[in-house]
Amino acid sequence: MLLLYYCFLVVLQAIIPAIRQMTFAGLRIVFSSVIPLDVPPETTDIWRTAVAFGAECYKELNPRVTHVVANKVSFSSPGSMQGLMTPLCSM
Repeated sequence: MLLLYYCFLVVLQAIIPAIRQMTFAGLRIVFSSVIPLDVPPETTDIWRTAVAFGAECYKELNPRVTHVVANKVSFSSPGSMQGLMTPLCSM
């Protein structure tokens, strides 16, 4: 019985990361006003979580970005999302 339980745990340890990676697979995310400017984005929990779930994260908006996670919505600044047809998630 213990051996069966151990085998089950080993299988779960292999399957769960693969399933997690498929959750955001294909998403290319930029975070706007979510991560403080003086903090390297790669070190934040939100960035690491998105990557762990399969997303590609970017520091700046570019044509490859498919989703924007924003703390505040503004379309008036230069380089804004206007015209890029990028979905927006406001926090």
